Amino acid sequence: MRNQQLTTLVNDFYTHEKWQKYANIVMVGDFNLTPWSSYYTSLTKAFSGELTDVTKRLPFLFTWKLKELPIFQAHIDHLRTTSSVSVQSLKAVTMPGSDHKAFLFTIKF
Repeated sequence: MRNQQLTTLVNDFYTHEKWQKYANIVMVGDFNLTPWSSYYTSLTKAFSGELTDVTKRLPFLFTWKLKELPIFQAHIDHLRTTSSVSVQSLKAVTMPGSDHKAFLFTIKF
């Protein structure tokens, strides 16, 4: 189901871009997708030339850990932007009650 949701997201993005070409876009979320997933590669290719994966520069910015075995951590949340948006700072912050962290970031246009 997650892969279908991501496919829908890609399609929605391109529909949006048809009407908002060259807009400043920030896409951030809990994608439940690690950089080691084969579908991550597909998603990256789908956005190639359109959105830059800011979190890829920080591959160890883990936002989730397995409660039963906390040494197992994963990078499942991602931040992508158009080239017109510059991310000045990015960090993972604890979200009380959540099973993973969130991103706090500053952007500049």
